Parts: sequence; C-alpha cells; structure tokens
Amino acid sequence: RGARTTVHPPLIRRAKTNDRHIRYKRLSCDLYGNLLESKVKPLRGNKYAAIYAADNGWCRAYGMKKKSQAPETLSILFNRDGVPPAMITDGGRELVSDEFKKLCRDAGSDHRQTLPRSQWQNTAEGSIRELKKETGRAMIATGTPNRLWDDCLEYRAYVRSHTALNIYDLDGQVPQT
Repeated sequence: RGARTTVHPPLIRRAKTNDRHIRYKRLSCDLYGNLLESKVKPLRGNKYAAIYAADNGWCRAYGMKKKSQAPETLSILFNRDGVPPAMITDGGRELVSDEFKKLCRDAGSDHRQTLPRSQWQNTAEGSIRELKKETGRAMIATGTPNRLWDDCLEYRAYVRSHTALNIYDLDGQVPQT
C-alpha cells in the first residue's frame, strides 16, 4: 500500500519526438551566413553582427555582443523568417560549432561549409559589402551617430529585402516574396 503501481510503465514514460522541424516555416532558397565585426562600440554593446543572405538579395542582420552568440541569432532567424533547405557558412569557428550544426540539424536544414579562402562562394560576403555601403550612406545622410550602426544595419537589411533589385531571378519582384 502507498506504493505507486502501474499496469504499463512504458506507456507512461515521456519520449521526446523529433518534430521540431515541423514547427518552423520553410524558406525556398539556401541561405549563406557570415559574421561582421565593428571597431565602434554601439549603444546596445553589440560588437559583432551575424548576416544571413540568399542569392536573390534577401538578407537579415542580427547584432551580437560576443561571437559565441551566433547560434542564438540562428534560432531567431528560424523563428521569425523560417528554415532554409541548406545553411552555407564559411569556416568561422562560431559558424561551424557543434551547437550551430545541431540547431540546423534539429530544424531540418542541411549545414554546409565553403572551401577555405574562397569568399566568392559565400553570398553573404557580397551582402555584407552592400549593407555596409547602404548603412554608411544612410547614416551620413541623416546625421546618425556611429554608435547606432547595429540598428541601422538591421534596418537596411530589412529594407533591402523589401526593395526591388536588378536581379534576373527575381523577375521584377522583391526578394521577400
């Protein structure tokens, strides 16, 4: 008496299901990832930014205080925008860490790595270049202090994704579609 007895103990145990990949929206194109470092310390304390970009001009930027926060930015990307079929990164230690790869695998995205010293394979490099140009121009035109670079970078990435670009694959549409 007083002891718990069950008829079928295996039926009571809880097992984790591998359905996490079903919870996310899906993107239709592969994404490329890279990190950006700044010499200016912004108001929010973010010294780095994670940039995720696609071939069609779509991109997102997320500020980070430390490089080790790269997996957290990936989780934010998956929750807000969706999961790509493949996440392609360069050989940066944070972008090929076990935690980063596990997040990709759990979400149902294939993680790939570009060859060393071959920045032309990573579309995020070109997006970083364009975002830096656009951010600098916008900050100069509006007189924004340099300490707000991370906010401006995130904003410009979002605007770029909603602007019609001269890219043949878009067929006159914006990258967000």
